[in-house]
Amino acid sequence: MPETYATSREDNSAAAALSAHQTRKDCTPVSSRKVGRQSRKSTEAPETSAYYMLRSRADLALVKVNEAEITEKVNGHINGKVDGSQRASAFAEGARIVPKSLSESTAATKAEYRKVGNSGLRVSNPIMGTLGFGDRRWLPWCLEEEEASQLLFAAYTKGITTWDTANAYSNGVSEEIIGRTIKRYNIPRRKLVLMTKVGRIVAHPDDSDPGDFVAFLDDLVGKSKDYTNQYAIFNAVEQSLERLQTSYIDVLHIHRYDDTVPPEETMPPIIGMNSVERMDEALAIRGMELSAEEEAYLEEAYEPKRIQGHA
Repeated sequence: MPETYATSREDNSAAAALSAHQTRKDCTPVSSRKVGRQSRKSTEAPETSAYYMLRSRADLALVKVNEAEITEKVNGHINGKVDGSQRASAFAEGARIVPKSLSESTAATKAEYRKVGNSGLRVSNPIMGTLGFGDRRWLPWCLEEEEASQLLFAAYTKGITTWDTANAYSNGVSEEIIGRTIKRYNIPRRKLVLMTKVGRIVAHPDDSDPGDFVAFLDDLVGKSKDYTNQYAIFNAVEQSLERLQTSYIDVLHIHRYDDTVPPEETMPPIIGMNSVERMDEALAIRGMELSAEEEAYLEEAYEPKRIQGHA
């Protein structure tokens, strides 16, 4: 879904708004004036039409609007009215200027978007699950890369921009497919919400293959200090970042919650508050800064109901 940019700071009905404003002010046409704040000769309005230039990464559309139609609609709707919302509504109705890329994107989008609690994160509904994307040696019904990659891109074009995976799926192959798909189709990373998980072990590529089903060796893993410590979590995240070919993960899940471990012991490695450097690194990647209130909140013990936005 390509993003659309305007060459001026006005909204999508800027050309019509300016034309209508001048018509209402002195009842004279403004076809010889420039539209918006554009300075290039190509943006000067000809004698019979108003123009509005639209830019996007995918196209450069020049939308022509009949000035007489704009004038007629605006005069019929706003003469004698001073309410700003009514005026804006009339401008929008009169102009009917819709960026080509926005129109195409809206027509193609079949997903809805929902906020995740109080986090500010918006995810698509549905979310694309990728347990079944990977290696058939791991699970016989898995879709392998070519088919899975095409399906991921098809989902993206329909607006399904939230993809859920895990390090354990096909021993990391699922994450690798997602990473290569993003590169293959040149999908802007900022337009995706990537979710992955820690808490399951992954077969080492040097001494095993993707078909080794080691994800459920919970009892054995629980006896090993190498798989149940802070370093293991950080190491799992670093490996997922490498497989996904990304610098950040939008949502990190604990694959299986261990109710024998207090939350205050589990969460510090996840949110990084036991390491100032880790927190600064994570914030710098996203170009973010924490307010004093947010810092104070993160210093408290993890509170799931507050993060999730429940009462």
